[in-house]
Parts: sequence; C-alpha cells; structure tokens
Amino acid sequence: VGGAYGRPETELLFDLATQLATALRDITLHHRLAQEQAFNERILAHMASGVLTLGRDERVGIVNRRAEEILGLPAAALVRQDLRALPSPLGDLLFETLTHGRVRHKDEIYLPLRKLTLEVSTYPIAGGEAAPLGAVLVFEDRTAQKALAAQQRRAEEIQLLARVIARIADEIKNPLVSVNTFVELLDERYDDPDFRKLFSAVVLRDVRRLMQVFETLAGLVTEG
Repeated sequence: VGGAYGRPETELLFDLATQLATALRDITLHHRLAQEQAFNERILAHMASGVLTLGRDERVGIVNRRAEEILGLPAAALVRQDLRALPSPLGDLLFETLTHGRVRHKDEIYLPLRKLTLEVSTYPIAGGEAAPLGAVLVFEDRTAQKALAAQQRRAEEIQLLARVIARIADEIKNPLVSVNTFVELLDERYDDPDFRKLFSAVVLRDVRRLMQVFETLAGLVTEG
C-alpha cells in the first residue's frame, strides 16, 4: 500500500486481515448453522409425532415437545442422559438400531409402567463412515385408539351375544310350548290311545330338539 507503512507493517496488517477474514467467515458459518438448527427445532417442536435421537456416545440427543407430552417427561431430564433415562423398551430399540442397524416400521409396543401403547419407527443416521452417527425413534400414542377399538369390539361381541341368546331362546321356547300343551292335556286325555301315541311322538321330537340346543350351547363355551 506504500505511504507511511513500511514492508514489515504491511505484512503484519496482511496477516491480521487474513485472520480477521477467517474469523468473520467462521462467525457467518456459525450463524448459518444456528439458524438451520433453530429451523429444525421449530419443525420438531410442531411435529405430531414424538422424536428421540441417540448419539454414537449412546446418549439422548433430541427430545421434541410431542415426545415430552407422550412420555410425561421433560426434555431436560432426558437430554445428554444414557439409555437408562428412557422408558423401557424405547432405549433398547434405539440401541438396537444404533449398533445393529435394525430398522422398525410402525411396530406396536406397550409401556407397562405408563400404560401406553405406542406405534414406533426407528432408523439409523448415516454418515460418511461405516458406523451410523446415531439413531432416531419416531413414535405416536395409540392408547386412545386401542381403547376405542376395544370398546367397539366389546360392543360388537355384546350385540352378537344378544342375537345368539335371542335365537337360542326361540329354539328352546318352541318345543317347550308344545310339550307344555301336551302335559296340560295329559290328565284329561290319558285314556285316549291316539293322544298317548301323539303325545309320545311330539314330546320325543321336541325333547330331542332341546337336547340339540343344549349341545350347541355346550359347543359355544369351548375355546373354538
């Protein structure tokens, strides 16, 4: 640049400017990464599914808002903690995906301590190396849907049982009516041989029908 600066001062200013330019570039890159991280965090915060991540160090990385709501645990109690902080078997699923690369797609699991039914999916986070950088678990709470489905099944079973009972009642009532009628007439017409013959035939037929109904009932209480 000449002027009042000599060569040593110029070289010093050049070195300082180079360091300053590197620092400014690093600051710009840092801001860009921070913006991208905030953008990703906003996406995760508004997801309808819970998201958990496990790093290569086997510690929990990301816990989004929906995961906190489903598990009833604050993110602060999970982030940077090891697998034991996660409800079983979520930690086992993440560890299995991290170490063996096993991918799960919408598997249903049950958390007994919290009485939750979850639909979970896992996948490894690939990097430039052979080993994955981490593992991700995405899950949804299916407890309410399972309870509703169980209620619907119970309602359907009750309706089916009501229809079966009504049918059995008809099957029992019809022969009993005829038997009852003949029994009421038995004292008056016992001496009539034709009546006794008809009585024996009808009652025998209806009793056999009743026996068939009872055999059907016995079949209904078997496992099949």
